[in-house]
Amino acid sequence: MFKRSICITCAVLLLTMFCGCNKNAAVKSSPAAEESRKAIAGIMQAKDTKKEKQLRSRLIGTWVNISMKVDGIDRSTPRDLATYKHITPVGFIWLSHDRITGRISRAAGGTYTLSGNVYKEKIEYGIGYQYEVIRNSQASFTAAVDGDKWYHRGSLANGQTIDEIWERAKP
Repeated sequence: MFKRSICITCAVLLLTMFCGCNKNAAVKSSPAAEESRKAIAGIMQAKDTKKEKQLRSRLIGTWVNISMKVDGIDRSTPRDLATYKHITPVGFIWLSHDRITGRISRAAGGTYTLSGNVYKEKIEYGIGYQYEVIRNSQASFTAAVDGDKWYHRGSLANGQTIDEIWERAKP
């Protein structure tokens, strides 16, 4: 499991490098770009209320999807696929990969904001057939972290409702 977590982390990092932080980002980050990113992260975190700071710190890390409903219908990831979501202080990326081949079938990422317990994603990059549905959109969710579980409920820009449970990845 630890080896698999390292592989997934590497895949996330590679996707982030190749996709960039947004469509205008260079593949290789310059020191100035890195400093700008750090400054933006600091500004966003400085604006957080105490509740938002606590939620943000609890969200940071790698999560495994263990349950998903779309419009109330179970759409949990099949056993041969795994879906991970990696949260940083200001950004996120999720990806699904085949457990046997390791091939990534879909992924998307971008930035997020918090307002109370409302977590809003702005989709800025991605791959796969599902990316075209959510490309350049924003989605709003309520977020609650209880121990190692993240309850994520809301709706996509196209009106579909999403009800997910994520579990913190363990080494």
